[in-house]
Amino acid sequence: MVLKPEQATLREPSRMPHPTMLCAAFGPVLAPGLSLIYNARVIALAHAIMTLLTYIFFVGISGSLLVILISFFEDLNELVGKE
Repeated sequence: MVLKPEQATLREPSRMPHPTMLCAAFGPVLAPGLSLIYNARVIALAHAIMTLLTYIFFVGISGSLLVILISFFEDLNELVGKE
């Protein structure tokens, strides 16, 4: 069905569904209260995992920096040191 420009109108805000009643992939949510709890738990889990991964990332960066510094001083000692 193709609407002419004069037929196209915006929905009134009061007639639009509540955002918790929509799900882009699956259509309307049957139990919006349950979906809010589920979403809060999933978000909390994702936040905890991201925090853990952030700490792991910085530990890895610190370890790499330590290896670079040790290699630099060993190479410097080999170049400048007495034989």
